[in-house]
Amino acid sequence: MGPTAHHRALHNLLNRRTEQQMVLAASTKFGGSDRYQLAEWRYIATVVTDRTPPQSFRASLKRSSTRIVLSDGRGRPQGGNVG
Repeated sequence: MGPTAHHRALHNLLNRRTEQQMVLAASTKFGGSDRYQLAEWRYIATVVTDRTPPQSFRASLKRSSTRIVLSDGRGRPQGGNVG
């Protein structure tokens, strides 16, 4: 199905009004694929997740200067960034 025109318009509006974009994603999402992409990693400042992503994913984020933050599932960081 993918994003609708409304999703894209909302995403574009948020892009114009924010200084940084973050992604909150469960570790089960890493390695999957989707036909649709709303933003490139170079526009994402931080990814917050529950487990360390696979090395290939971390390398891709590092090339984009995207920071990875691990959370304990209760909204608290688990001791810093993952490189």
